[in-house]
Amino acid sequence: MRLFDDLKPELQIWVRDLEKKLIIQRIPGAFCLEWFSAAHTYLQCFRILISRRYSDSSHCIISLYDHLLRPCKVIKHRLGDPLSSAVDLFHEADASVYVDVSCSKDGKLMLISKNSKSSSEVWFAPSSDASASFQCVRPRRDGVRYFVEHCDGWMYVMHNEGCRNFKVSRLRVTSDGKCGGWEDFVAEDDNGAVLEDMDM
Repeated sequence: MRLFDDLKPELQIWVRDLEKKLIIQRIPGAFCLEWFSAAHTYLQCFRILISRRYSDSSHCIISLYDHLLRPCKVIKHRLGDPLSSAVDLFHEADASVYVDVSCSKDGKLMLISKNSKSSSEVWFAPSSDASASFQCVRPRRDGVRYFVEHCDGWMYVMHNEGCRNFKVSRLRVTSDGKCGGWEDFVAEDDNGAVLEDMDM
């Protein structure tokens, strides 16, 4: 695998079947990959010198980078199929926005995050259904940043909407991926203490 071409890094993801010890697919231009979790096959992914083991399905979402090495596009891909047949999910034209894909820590939700220094937008779908449509948690607004996690059927959102610092709200997520109304979970501190992070 070439790591540098004219002093520019070339990012690739390699997927290998650990039982058959075969490289299933090489995905050039890939910044990050996350798997839907419907089946149970053992795969290993390599991104540069990092490797992780997965027990997931043949469907995944992948963020791709542009000529400036900015992650800006997300596709949904079935492992082994030609990349030309992948489904385009998002393409972010704003050069200040970076697009990342991840899975909630409990493995229940697929997350697509579109972040700049001053704003956020997160889309989600159930990780158990590769055919499900992604839904937006809250449309991007300048000056409003938020971060999402999921636990026991609740989506927890750490955000600064309507407050000087951060607070945590939550909303119920149903089995079909629909969301209920927001409710406060951890209010902004009246004494000015800053909420810096949350973990599930």
